[in-house]
Amino acid sequence: MVEDKLIRYVQAQLRAGFSEEVIKDALIDAGYSESDVLDAFSDATRPDVAKAPREPTRRIPSPPRPSDGNPQQVAGLNALIKRIKSHC
Repeated sequence: MVEDKLIRYVQAQLRAGFSEEVIKDALIDAGYSESDVLDAFSDATRPDVAKAPREPTRRIPSPPRPSDGNPQQVAGLNALIKRIKSHC
């Protein structure tokens, strides 16, 4: 089962206008498994979620950390932060 905070993050970033690809990359870089990311998108893109695209006005926020916080996931988050900073 996917964590609610992950689903809420995906919903918020979609509403903010970020593409699915950008959000998926950020989550995988943060340490989430591809399976969890795909499940989160499945839950987050229910018909009750606004899908109107718009241009993002700021950088994509850091995704929530996975609950178990193992070193590989923390390293993924650090890689994401470096990637975001390099695009500024």
